[in-house]
Amino acid sequence: MNVGDIVQAVADALEQVEHLQPYPHPLTAVNVGEHDIAAVRVERVDYQLAFAGGLSKVTLLVELNVQASVDDAPYIRMCELLSGGAGETRSVIDALTAAHHVDRNPATAGPLAMLTVVGATRPRFERPEDPGGVRLLVAEVTVEVSAKRVA
Repeated sequence: MNVGDIVQAVADALEQVEHLQPYPHPLTAVNVGEHDIAAVRVERVDYQLAFAGGLSKVTLLVELNVQASVDDAPYIRMCELLSGGAGETRSVIDALTAAHHVDRNPATAGPLAMLTVVGATRPRFERPEDPGGVRLLVAEVTVEVSAKRVA
């Protein structure tokens, strides 16, 4: 399985989340406008099992960026994004789970068939290096996908 295909499939699944703009690559700058941002990036790939004809494990980080403000709305929004069971239109976890269920069906098998959402970091505030930049509330969701070796 191509790692790029897995990254793109995760980004595609996140398009189901309302007001979230997913990118299948790390961002050098975050410009949050009408939508919150999710950047999907490769954290690591473990090949040990692949050389024996088995599986590779691809670990991805989904970095969630919500524009911070003086009220509690950004924190509430981040909690929605990190929630399980909130519905796939509001939750990153639920959107990924829905894509996993579709891909694990033998008739529609896809790159997310063996996806696991591992966990998330606590939300933290970050200020961009640009003095005029927007303060962000950021959290990272760790996702692991086992991929079969393609012969």
